Amino acid sequence: MRVEFTAGSDDHDRRLESVLRRLLPRQSLGALHKALRTGDVRLNGARAAPEHHVHSGDTIAVWDALVTAEAPRTPAPTAATLPESWIVFTGPDLVVVSKPSGVLVHRGEGTRGGEPPLDELVRRWLAPASAASLSFRPGPLHRIDRETSGLVVFSRTLAGARAFSAALAARRVTKTYLTVLRGSLDGPREAAEAIVRDPGTRTSAVGSGQAAVTRFRPVAQAQGLTLAEVDLGTGRTHQIRVHAQSLGFPLAGDAKYGGGATPAGLEVPWLLHAWRLSCDLLPPLTAPLEPRLAAWIKKEFKKTP
Repeated sequence: MRVEFTAGSDDHDRRLESVLRRLLPRQSLGALHKALRTGDVRLNGARAAPEHHVHSGDTIAVWDALVTAEAPRTPAPTAATLPESWIVFTGPDLVVVSKPSGVLVHRGEGTRGGEPPLDELVRRWLAPASAASLSFRPGPLHRIDRETSGLVVFSRTLAGARAFSAALAARRVTKTYLTVLRGSLDGPREAAEAIVRDPGTRTSAVGSGQAAVTRFRPVAQAQGLTLAEVDLGTGRTHQIRVHAQSLGFPLAGDAKYGGGATPAGLEVPWLLHAWRLSCDLLPPLTAPLEPRLAAWIKKEFKKTP
């Protein structure tokens, strides 16, 4: 007995192999190829090769034993939802969310207490209005650290994912962050050292790695701290934190990269906020700071961010 699935618009023109790997993630690639050879998986009632391209409306029939094996992957139901106040922009292909500090973008190592990460919340929020797809799931198109707050762009469709990824690759996306540095930065500074990642320690450092450019602009100073805007020319892991340290102005509170203790009264380990984003696919976007962080900046720097 076979279970039938119908390809949606976000499956159109994808290789059958790619659709099946998403549809049946517990099956190895070899097992999927065998199922295609033996006819346990059929496309529009006929056998098909892994490289065959699927079209919207095509029917994929899968031997029920293969489908049953996927049951343990079904996520447990939960009442957690995406707060409307986090949503900055919605369009037909892209959604932009402002993430609070302390929330993971992806589930993974270090998830606290089973709290759902941002990508799960966004997918649940989109689910009622999303077109059915066998191979595509909405997801974040870039990522920020758990302690970093601010703008994260999510795909709503495959077309949106491809378009924004192409814009990132072509450097048509401009990102500006707001942060607090240790020390008194008295003028604009640029860091252009390459960055290398150490997967063992999960840290980054300047070295013979990937090219990276970060520009810092002071906004206000107070008590040995600098409120600064930061423009990213590239998007490497921990780039702002590493380049700030390399210039001698680490993020205040970022002990891993030389920033010492968290400033008094700041209710997050360090302040790094993905503040503004512009791209030809989106209107100019700004993520307001969380009220607790905005209040701290106003108190310390006499500035309203």
